[in-house]
This record gives sequence, structure tokens and C-alpha cells, in this order.
Amino acid sequence: MTVVMVALALLVPTDNSRGGHAKEPPARGGQAVEPSNVQLGQSMAERAGWWGREWRCLYWLWNRESGWQTRDPNPSSAADGIPQANPASKMGEGWESSPSQQIAWGLRYIKGRYGTPCLAYQHSNWYNWY
Repeated sequence: MTVVMVALALLVPTDNSRGGHAKEPPARGGQAVEPSNVQLGQSMAERAGWWGREWRCLYWLWNRESGWQTRDPNPSSAADGIPQANPASKMGEGWESSPSQQIAWGLRYIKGRYGTPCLAYQHSNWYNWY
């Protein structure tokens, strides 16, 4: 158990302050991060109870996955959108033009599958998918 906790500590940011996001290497494909989607995501994550460290994990996870772009098709799968749903159609009708729909779907997915963004981020770091 101690080894797992140490490994988690090394993979997950420790800043517990509210708000803001860390400087991160460019998103997948090198595209610019979409700031309005990031602001929306931060607001929605806070309403879900995820700020500080959990917000930073979510930011880093989705920055790496899509750069917070509403359309960012994965060249090796049917994944697309901010959270890279696979297939993207599971986010519901109209997902292509709705960052709030994509973010809401992604937050529900993370909560249901991993419990928290930091646990999803940890899984992504270990397996290169979440």
C-alpha cells in the first residue's frame, strides 16, 4: 500500500489551492488550449466538488487528451471531444458543438469509473488511456 501511495504522490500535483491551472506542455497535436472551455470546465468541476488538486488533475488530463477542443478526433480510435469519449456519440445528440455537454459527460464518466480526476489522471499516466 505504501508503494502505491508514494507512486500516486509522484504522479499527482499537490497544490491544493482553488482555481488556476498549471503550465503544461502543449496539448495532443500541439494545438492551443481552448481557454473558454477550460473556464467552463473549471466552473463545472467546482460545482461537482472538484477544485484545487482535483481540478489540476482534470485540467492536465483533458489538456493531454484533447487540448480542451470540442472536436479533436483521435486518429487511432473513435474517440473525440474534450474528454475523448469512445465512441464520441455516447455523449449524446449535438455533442459536436456543445462543450458543456461534453464536460458534463466527462465528469460523470470520471466519477463513475474512477471516483476522482486524480485517480483518472493516475490511470492515464500508467496505462496511456483512461
